Amino acid sequence: MTPNAPNIAAIDVGSSATRLVVAHVGPRGPTPIYRQRAPIRLGTEVFAYGRIGEESQRLLVQAFVDLSKRLSAHQVVAYRAVATSALRDAANGQQVLEAVHAHSGIRVQLISGDEEAELMRQALLGAVTRHGEPEPASDTLLLDLGGGSLELMRADGSSVQSLPMGTVRLLGQYPALQKPMSAHDVSERFVAELGAHLGPVAPAPLALGTGGNVDAMAQGLPGGRPGGLPSLHVDALLPAACALGPLPLSVRAKSFGLHHGRADLLLPAVLIVHAVGALFGVRDIMVPGAGIRDALLARLCQELTPGG
Repeated sequence: MTPNAPNIAAIDVGSSATRLVVAHVGPRGPTPIYRQRAPIRLGTEVFAYGRIGEESQRLLVQAFVDLSKRLSAHQVVAYRAVATSALRDAANGQQVLEAVHAHSGIRVQLISGDEEAELMRQALLGAVTRHGEPEPASDTLLLDLGGGSLELMRADGSSVQSLPMGTVRLLGQYPALQKPMSAHDVSERFVAELGAHLGPVAPAPLALGTGGNVDAMAQGLPGGRPGGLPSLHVDALLPAACALGPLPLSVRAKSFGLHHGRADLLLPAVLIVHAVGALFGVRDIMVPGAGIRDALLARLCQELTPGG
C-alpha cells in the first residue's frame, strides 16, 4: 500500500444485492482493501409489482447509512454509486434514491443498460489484460448476468443489448426453478426465449462473462487450462443444470460454496449462460472475476491520478 495515497470506493445497487468495494489508489491502479454486500433483493418486488415496497426501501436506506459509515472509516476521498435494472424499472426508483441520499448523504446515479454494458466491457477487457492474456478479438462476446438483466455486447463495443433475463426476474417468471426439479423438467426452454429476444446473431469465437453467479459457476464448474483464467465449458452447463435441478437449495448452496440466500439463483444462471453459449456457438466462456465496480474504480483512479 502506497503511503498517503487516497482510498476510493464503488457501490453497485443491483437487483439481488447492493455491493461496496473500497480500494487504495497506488502506482498500478486501484487495489481493493474492503468489500461489503447487503443482500437486499429489490428485483423480487419490482419485477412482480413494478415498484419497491416500504420494507425494502427501509432496508436499503439502512444499508446505505451503514455504507456511509464505512466510507468515513476508510477515509474515502471519492466514490461513485450506481443503480441498475431493478431501480431502472421501478416506478418509484427515483424517489427511493432520493430517500437514500437524504438519510446517508450518498448520491446514487441511475445508469442505463447501455452504460452498464460499457462499464462491463471496460472491466472485462481490463481484467484480461492484467492477467497477461492476449487482447480479445473485436467480435468476442461479452456478457454480464445480473439479477434483473442480461447485458450482451462485442469486445469492440458494438451490438449492445440489455435484455430482461436476469436471474431474479426469471425466478419470478418460473417459480418451479426454486424447487427440486427432475432432470427431464430442466429443459432448453431458455434457448428459445433468449433467441426470441435476440433475433439473428453472428457466431462468436469466444466469450467473456461476469456477474456474481457467473463467478460462482466458474469456481464450481471449473474449466480452462491450468494457470489460465477460470472458464466455463458451454457443453457442460446443461448437464450441470440437470444435476442441480433435483437438489434442495441447501445442497445447491453447499456444492458451490454459496450462501443459502443465493442458492435459488444458481439454476437459472446456469440455464441462461448455457442459452447464450448455445445461440452464439461459443464453446468456452472466460470468467476474469471482474465487474462494473472494477470499471468504476478504474475511472475514479484516473480522475485522481495526475495526467490520468
